[in-house]
Amino acid sequence: MADYSNSKQKYYWEDNSGPSIVAKTLSRGRGIPIQQANILLVEDNPVNLKTMELGLRSKVKSIRNAENGIEALEMFKRQHFDLILMDIQLPLMNGIETSREIRKMERNEAVKTPIIAITANFFSNAKEQALQAGVNAFLSKPFTRNTLIEIIEEFL
Repeated sequence: MADYSNSKQKYYWEDNSGPSIVAKTLSRGRGIPIQQANILLVEDNPVNLKTMELGLRSKVKSIRNAENGIEALEMFKRQHFDLILMDIQLPLMNGIETSREIRKMERNEAVKTPIIAITANFFSNAKEQALQAGVNAFLSKPFTRNTLIEIIEEFL
């Protein structure tokens, strides 16, 4: 595992033994048990949405869904979430732009909401763009439920 640095965040690249690739910032978990977590899932694909909801429903307190970046921003303004799962390829406003806007809204906040970016397009420069936009972790599809849960727990 190599340590990389950029002007915004420190992160490390990890090639999991499973099917996914993960890039993540150094975590600063807040000690929230996963069973108490309120999660915003930003996903427009109905199959991916249902799969992730079914995989997490028994593990977390609540999951709310936004189908695009604009809807996600509106929900974020109205409700507190402990963590955001953000698809990168979204209609109206993509996940990178949405993450950047969330970080602007949190500019004066001492504690930032962890954002885990999810994409099938991990060969592009989306990983670097997402991390520069302020996401805490970048997860490529396909991934296992256990990998997702481990990352969620790390940032809660």
